[in-house]
This record gives sequence, structure tokens and C-alpha cells, in this order.
Amino acid sequence: MANKFLSLGVRRSDLKEYIKDSAKQSSFKYKAEKNATHVIYFPYVTKQDAATGAVVKELKAMSAMVHSWTTADNKFKSTLCTKNHALTGDDGEIITDGTCPFCDRVADAWEIYNKRYETEKVSCGLTGDALEKHMNAFKQQIGNERKVNTPTPYLYVYAIQFNTDTQGNPVLDADGMPTYEQKIIRLSSTKVEAINKQLENNGFEMPGSEIKFSYTDTDNPMLLAKNCTYTVVIPTLGKMITERYPNVVAKINADLAKFEWDGIEKAYPEWEVMPTKTAKVTVDQMFVLWDKYKADLLTNPDAQYCEYTTASNAKAVTNPALAGANIGAMPQMGALPQMGMMPQDAQAQAPVQNPAPVQAQAMPQMGMPILDANGAPTQAQAMPQMGAMPQMGAMPQMGMPILDGNGVADI
Repeated sequence: MANKFLSLGVRRSDLKEYIKDSAKQSSFKYKAEKNATHVIYFPYVTKQDAATGAVVKELKAMSAMVHSWTTADNKFKSTLCTKNHALTGDDGEIITDGTCPFCDRVADAWEIYNKRYETEKVSCGLTGDALEKHMNAFKQQIGNERKVNTPTPYLYVYAIQFNTDTQGNPVLDADGMPTYEQKIIRLSSTKVEAINKQLENNGFEMPGSEIKFSYTDTDNPMLLAKNCTYTVVIPTLGKMITERYPNVVAKINADLAKFEWDGIEKAYPEWEVMPTKTAKVTVDQMFVLWDKYKADLLTNPDAQYCEYTTASNAKAVTNPALAGANIGAMPQMGALPQMGMMPQDAQAQAPVQNPAPVQAQAMPQMGMPILDANGAPTQAQAMPQMGAMPQMGAMPQMGMPILDGNGVADI
């Protein structure tokens, strides 16, 4: 069955036949390269404009809207936006129903963003310039961590990457013909605008042009792509490879005629078909805690959203009465504390002279022995066993309550 997602792309030209070995498509993905300059040629087909009769050049390209997200295990994922695109399989089964579960959750993602921002601003404890600096950095962080975003437009264009040596000269085959690789280059709208600006400044258009993609010396893949510069190769200067070796154009055009988009998902996984049902399950899993929080709010106006609780905003998501409590030092194990060390009740009255013996069942649960009138331990209550003491690793931070699995204070 052909890839139904292909109908989500806007086709820019007629396509003639399938590539027999679709597995080859994985090598079609264009990749940036550290400290390198790539010579890219954009082949084209000519068409006659039905209205004007003029002959126009057309790239082999498609555009599409793409959603991207990061999974809980920090893996990058993406898929095409299916909003207003209803697709059915060859057997009539509904693949997409015209809705987009990712688009449907964008408002929730922004609501989480705003809540995180306000919580951090109140709870971080900073003021003035320090607060402003901190919040600017925090905005960038939570912006990158948004669960879903509005779809991003991309252009997927068929191109030729010439193989060159360290001096930028083409690598020739046994017949003296420049060697090359067929590529599908994915360009954001920002990159398209940058390239188009360079072309317009030199009086050219993308079809039939050669452009040098130059990359910096960095190992960061995002910076590598972001800092790429584009230089148009001027044909009148005799530096275009396709101008110096005109016979290579015929070979390129033959490859262009055979190229088909089916199999593009092997190079760009966002083209892998994702049915609406699968997309909804995927998105709903991202918002489980948020949905629970929204449901809890219906019955508990003090419900807290604790998915992103951090050390700096912990007070904002816990019981404030507990958060301000002062936890005293633990007594030495096995040592009887001095009477003067007993915690004093804020409401306690003056000591009673000659107190009556305390009954065992009236002993508070303090882990302390019951004393008789002479200050000696009674026999009514045994000292707690050492094994009954909580493990030290389970102790909360001083002034903070222990939280349960949902981030709720365990009283």
C-alpha cells in the first residue's frame, strides 16, 4: 500500500515511476557536516504554463506541516499534521479523520507553560535583576520543554550534492564525470528565505542554481545547522560544476526522472504514517498528569500540578503549613534525652507539682519513655526497637514534607 501521508504534501511537479529499491531512500537524507562546504545543485523540470504559455522551471519538491516532540526517555519524534486531511486505506479503513490530536493539545501545552512560569516566579525567591535574568533563562527552558507545539512548515526538495576534494574541486569518475549523491534536503521556512535572499541578490532563482552550504567547526548539531551560510555560485564566472561539465546535467536529469517520493519516511521519519487513533494515544500519554490535575480541580480548588516540581518551586506545590515547619534535631540513638530537651508545647501551662503516674495508654507517640514521679522510666512501656526507626535515606529535606508518588504531601 502506498504511503497515504504523501497526500498531505503539496506536490510541485509530476512524478513518473517508483524507485525499485525503496530501501535506498534512507541514503537520500541530507546531513550537515562539521567544518565542511557542500556544493548543492537544484535540478528542475520545465513545464509550460497553461494560462500564459510561458515555459517555467519547476523543482521536484513538497512542503508539509510537521509536529515534533521529545519523549519521556529524551528521544526526538515528529509526524505530519493531519488537520483537515482525512485519509482512508485501500481497504476503506480510516487512517486519519481530519482532526489532529497534536493541534488539539497546543492550548494545554501553553497553559502548562504559563503555570510553570508563574509558579517559578513566585517560588524562586529572587528579586530585581537576578529575578529577571533567572526568568528569561527559565522561559527558554520551559519553551523547549513544551509538550507539543504548533506545526512547523518544511520544504523537502530533491537536490544533488557533488563530491568534492579539500580544495572544493569535483571528484571525477573514470570517465571524467563529476560524481554526486542524490539528496532530499529538508529546509525550514527560515532557511528557504535565507537561500532565496541570496539568490535574489544575485538575480537568480533556485531551479538550476548551485549553492555552497558552509558549516562551522562545531559538534553541536543544532548550531551546525543554525550557523550554516549560503553562497550562490555565479555562472558567468565559470565556477559552476554543471557549467564546466555540461554532460553531467543529462545524467542528473535521468536520475531526476526516476526519483519518486514513496519511501521518503526512511529518510525523514515524520512521513511514517501515524493514524489518528495512534496519535491521540501518543498525545494523551504526554498529558496524563495534567489531565489528572484538571480533573482534581473540579472537586479540590487547592489541587496542585506537580509534574515539574523542582527544588526551587517545591514550596509552591506542597502543604504550606508543612513547608514552614521546623524539624528539630533527631535524638541520639539509644540515649535518653534530658528532661530539659523535651519539646515544649506552645500551649503548655506551668509544670504541675507531684504529677500523677502516667498511664501507658496515654503516652504520646514520641518514641520517648514514660517517666514516673521520680523521673525514672516506668515498666509500662518498652523503649522502641532500633529497627523501628525510619531509614535515614527516607528523611525529607529539613522543612519539607515527604511527597508520595503523585507529588502530594504525605501527612
